[in-house]
Amino acid sequence: MGHVITLKGERNAVILDPRREFRELVEEYMGCEAATLFDEIISEVQEEIEDRYAGGDDYEAISDGYRGQLVDVMNDIEEILCAKRINRKRLEGIYLNLNNNL
Repeated sequence: MGHVITLKGERNAVILDPRREFRELVEEYMGCEAATLFDEIISEVQEEIEDRYAGGDDYEAISDGYRGQLVDVMNDIEEILCAKRINRKRLEGIYLNLNNNL
């Protein structure tokens, strides 16, 4: 599916292949140096994406996230248990939240 953009002078352009066709518009309206800069920016972004996903899932970050959630739940339960009276509704809410997220 293409993108229709309006250029200066009310001219429309249909972009089917964004990298190639948008680059051509950059070159046409801004010159060769701008098109070269566009290529460099696209390459840098692509390298960053490849680097970010090259190792697959970041299991350490995922496990740190789960650990943080567990610590929060443990702190909430400890707070409930240390109170003079146990707040059953709050405890039930924690239980339901855990049960729904497993």
